[in-house]
Order: sequence, then C-alpha cells, then structure tokens
Amino acid sequence: MSQPLISLILPCYNQAANLRQSIPFLLNQSFKNFEIICVNDGSTDDTKAVIQYFQQLDSRVRLVEQKTNKGTLSTRLLGALNANGAYITQFDPDDRLSNTFVLQNLSEHLDFEPDILHFKMRLVFDPPNFKIEPYHWANPRKLQIEPENLMSSFITDDLSHTTTGKLVKRGVYLRAIVDLRELEEKRVIYIDDFSLMFALANNAQVYKVADVEGYDYYTNDESVMGMLSQPKKCLKFLLDTKNVYEACHKIAANNPQKYEAEFLDAFIRKVVGMYTERLYRFSKLNFTEEDKFNMCKIIDADYLNDLQYNRAIWNLCGYTPKWKTNRKCWTFNV
Repeated sequence: MSQPLISLILPCYNQAANLRQSIPFLLNQSFKNFEIICVNDGSTDDTKAVIQYFQQLDSRVRLVEQKTNKGTLSTRLLGALNANGAYITQFDPDDRLSNTFVLQNLSEHLDFEPDILHFKMRLVFDPPNFKIEPYHWANPRKLQIEPENLMSSFITDDLSHTTTGKLVKRGVYLRAIVDLRELEEKRVIYIDDFSLMFALANNAQVYKVADVEGYDYYTNDESVMGMLSQPKKCLKFLLDTKNVYEACHKIAANNPQKYEAEFLDAFIRKVVGMYTERLYRFSKLNFTEEDKFNMCKIIDADYLNDLQYNRAIWNLCGYTPKWKTNRKCWTFNV
C-alpha cells in the first residue's frame, strides 16, 4: 500500500468488545487512503486477537504492541511513531466517526497543508439518558488562529485540549514526542490529552478549521462517577495532573524567546484554576483521612509548592502549612 494520507491511532487497553464494533465502522469509510494503528497496551483480554482478526481481513489495520501497560500517553505516542500517514488523528475505541463520509470530507481540507486541522465533535450520551449534542468545549471557537496566538489560544481554551477531533501533521507529532519523552516515562493515564495537545501546539504554525461534524464522543456519567468514588483512581488522577502540568510548564519555561513572562503567568493561573476545581470535587467525597492526606502530599510536591498562586490550592483543600483560612473543605490532622 502506498503512503496513506491519514493514520488513525487507537490506544487499546482491554478494548476487545469495543474494537469489534469500531474497526468495521472505520473500514466502512468511503475514503480509503488511511490506516488504522491499534496499539495494544498490555491488554489482559482478547484485544490482541481481535486486532489480528481484522488485520487478516484488511491490510490497513496494523498492530503495534507494548508488552506491559504504560498508560494512555505512551500508547498514543508509540502509535504516532509507527504511523505512515501524512496526518495523524487520535481515535478512542469506544467512540465513532459521525458518518461514513467523514474522512472524505476532511481530506478535502488538507490541500493547504495545515499543521492542525480542527473539526467538530458531538457528545453522545449512553442510554437510558441517550441524546446527541454538540461538544461545545472541544469544538473550534475561531475559524483562524495566527501562529503567534496559537499557544495563548490553548490557555484561553479557544484551542481545545482534546487530541481527538484534530488531524495533525506527522512531522508536528514527531517533534512533540521529543518534548514529552520525560513525561512519557511516568505512565500517564489521565489528562494525557492536555500534555499532548500542548506539545503539538508548541510545534505547530498553521491552524485551520473544517466545518465538518466528524467525531462522536461517547460519554457515560456512571463511568466518571465510578472513577471519582475510588480513592486510588483519584490519587492517580491528581498525580497525573501534577506531572502533566509540570511537563508543559517546563516546555514553555525552556523556551523564553517564544514564551514571555505573561504567558507563564497565565499558564500558572490556569493550572491552579483546574487543580482547585478537581480538589473541590474530590473534597465532597467520603474519603478516609489517610486518603485525603495522601492527596495533599501530591499537592505538596516541589512543582506545585513553588507556584506563586499555590495559596489558592491550599485554601480550598483546607490543609494550610503556611496560611490560615476559614474556607475548610477537609478537616484532618497532619
């Protein structure tokens, strides 16, 4: 097969059931010049066997393996390293493309060779609350973003943090992988999109929007609440969040000619805002004192402790080593 125009990266950890549905749907696209790269991230179910089955049916399906589970970020990056397409897009196995003409419609927008082509996403809610609505937060907000404003648009959310719903040049991906090598070793599972999209925007210039409704993101309130009700997953979520923010801050801080002090200040404010929102949600849960203490130890890591707006984080969680506050969400002895 000649070089495909598009590579779809599917990170797969115990996704056998979803792959049985999503791969046939992808192969049914009217546009044929693409490949599907399924990265098996140390699955313990039949994920590998399902991929191999479709691999025998269609040469566009490729299997890439990680023998041990290394997390979503590492899986996405490994897929990009193995991609042959001129453009790469991330695709989660439990989601769908909106119709069989999506890739054909998107391919027609690539003649101008944008670094990032941003298209529309929809939220699909599982039964019993089934409905479909625009994914406003992830969708394009501006038809055009100038190169010098690309990173500031990431901070203001004009450029969303999702890697799904975007086609990105392979060369941009390869440069982003270099930026994320250190973070990749930390087995990031949660908010991997934030770090990857930050690194992609850091290495991109030309941003374009395609008025194409293309990606259906399936969401389930029970799965979100299931994560929030488990202390170990919440701890991992906070740790991943800290590591991701630290890595992105380092990318910007190491390039002072590109990122001025105002950008770093805005980034820090965003970090604190997102962190406090997560802590506020966690503080409402019925965790043990030990769980809460362990969460605060993560926040007390060097990076977050050095932020000049760190006080807002501590005020919200109620653990104040240096300041006094009446805004206590959590009460425990340390």
